[in-house]
Amino acid sequence: MKSSLEMRQEAKALCASERRSWRIFGSAVQFMLVVALATAAVLILFNWLEIETWDTFQEAQAEARAQGLDLVPPNLMSGVMMTAASLFQMFFRLLVNGLWAVGGAAIALWAAYGRESPARNAMFFGFRYPFGSLWLNFSVSVRIALWACLVLLPCMAMMSSEYGSLGMVVLAVILGGVVAIAASYRYRQAFFIKVEHPHFRAAECVRFSVSAMRGMKWRLFCYDCSWWKELLMPLLLCAAGEAGIVAGLAAEGAMRIVYLAAGAVFLIAALPFSIRVMIWILVGHAIFYRELKGEISNIVPNNPNGEQHDFVDR
Repeated sequence: MKSSLEMRQEAKALCASERRSWRIFGSAVQFMLVVALATAAVLILFNWLEIETWDTFQEAQAEARAQGLDLVPPNLMSGVMMTAASLFQMFFRLLVNGLWAVGGAAIALWAAYGRESPARNAMFFGFRYPFGSLWLNFSVSVRIALWACLVLLPCMAMMSSEYGSLGMVVLAVILGGVVAIAASYRYRQAFFIKVEHPHFRAAECVRFSVSAMRGMKWRLFCYDCSWWKELLMPLLLCAAGEAGIVAGLAAEGAMRIVYLAAGAVFLIAALPFSIRVMIWILVGHAIFYRELKGEISNIVPNNPNGEQHDFVDR
């Protein structure tokens, strides 16, 4: 297994050539734009339908009351609509995040294996298996949440007793976050396995990931932490941008426009740096997966269906 430094150097080298770097960067931007536009369109449509449904209900309620009748109580109807909206948004976010996770894993494997086919084919791989991507993301998210609940629920129970305090709340949040982060490393390889073996069910991808990551979680965590220098610039730009936005909201007159414009400029400037570093990190994860496969030959069985993908297997 390569060291963190060696994986970082290889990840940068794979994206070093100008042509290859722009192909990866361009595909990532295209994917984010498509997902962002689709998300915005669906949410706008759903909000419009929600408003229209509520207006129609109000009109029907008024007509019924004019005839001495009564329909569903408004509070009940409002609660039903809010519940439906929340469930829909949760479902849609899981779908989008699943497509993003599988597409990101595919583009990282495309780079790690040094393929020359269009990177766009890899980035949009998740769209070929939308429900498989959704279910895998849902399975991983639920498992991470359950691990965090092992810490949060006992702490929340103690808060309701005489020993509860604000310090207990802070401790519960910190411990829950640590446990959730540790658990996330157990399932880090699931999306790479899904890309190489799309016929696998979510449970199989998760099981193989857990098996492969035994004794490897700390090594991958150290690799992630080794990027702190590269992440420092986008973090400082984001902090400056958020400070400008906050100052602009608090200011008045012309200074509000100046602060808001400065904050927007810093946030926009942070975007290319952030995307570049995140691509490096993700390609490093693919390199880690590639090396892990070499050390653990039984990480996943052979593909029984003979499925091949031009950005990974050929």
